[in-house]
Amino acid sequence: GNSRTREYVLKACRDHPVGFGNCPQLFVIGTQKGGTTTLARWIETVERVGFGTSYTKNHYGQRKKETHFYTELPEEARTNATELYARTRGYIDGFGVKEKRGSVAVEGTPSYMALTYVPELLVRSGVGNRQSRFLIILRDPVDRFVSGVNMVTGLRGKGESIDALKFHPEGKKENIEEFGMRMQEEIAKCRSSAADHERHKACTTHLNRKDHGDAIDQLYRGVYVDQLRWWLNFFEPDQFCILASSRFATEPLKALSQHASRCLNDVGIKISDLPREVENSNVARKKYSFEDSYPNLRAKLNKNLFDATNRELKDLLREKWGIENFAI
Repeated sequence: GNSRTREYVLKACRDHPVGFGNCPQLFVIGTQKGGTTTLARWIETVERVGFGTSYTKNHYGQRKKETHFYTELPEEARTNATELYARTRGYIDGFGVKEKRGSVAVEGTPSYMALTYVPELLVRSGVGNRQSRFLIILRDPVDRFVSGVNMVTGLRGKGESIDALKFHPEGKKENIEEFGMRMQEEIAKCRSSAADHERHKACTTHLNRKDHGDAIDQLYRGVYVDQLRWWLNFFEPDQFCILASSRFATEPLKALSQHASRCLNDVGIKISDLPREVENSNVARKKYSFEDSYPNLRAKLNKNLFDATNRELKDLLREKWGIENFAI
């Protein structure tokens, strides 16, 4: 039974045959708070596209852009191959496209990009393979940080002001600027302790050892170069397509055509399949910039952290993808 389950998963993810579930072929893995919901809305307008079912407590079994399958995977499934394949079979059967010839299963959990264990689990489970394609939208890291902290504040459900949060491990009142500067110092420590391709794992481990509360990694999630280098330990550069959030927000279809068409074509989605626009999204309403908010925080974080990491990012994009003059 265990070997049959493994063969089922591998066949579904390798060959995508009709009637074998439908293994995700296209992954929208990040960045969180970067415009991924709008991107998913564009893609889901294609009739042959299907998203999976959610594994989160509040939305379990509902069809969602974000399945959170790997974030909700219990520890025994992460360490035991038999359990991993058994749960993976249920995961791929949860995509609503398995009986449609030429269909495309899409997984859109944007937190995956920042989580070190996800690419390894993708490979070990057989879901991630040479055919997989990954879409990434990169947003200005300070905007992403402010938006991420806003999200965490909202999840708390306490109606707190973003400027009156108590992120300090000793429960001290600490506004977003103070929190950002303290986390910047922690990031500098961990980045200096590891080689380029291991920095993401080193920093994730370091930050998780600190008691910084819910928003622990919201600043580090904007150090995109570390995350991309980590994913390149598992997948090839031509499996990724990378867009700038600022461009996607203002000229979405043109940005998709220029920077995502290769990955979309590889899984059978043509740019001509997509509508000219989608409505009722944060990007369409231009809620994507905090340019006039927290000027001191922006100046300090850019000077002390993001100016340097964004230069590294541009060098990596040029080296691995031939992308010149990338403007987040």
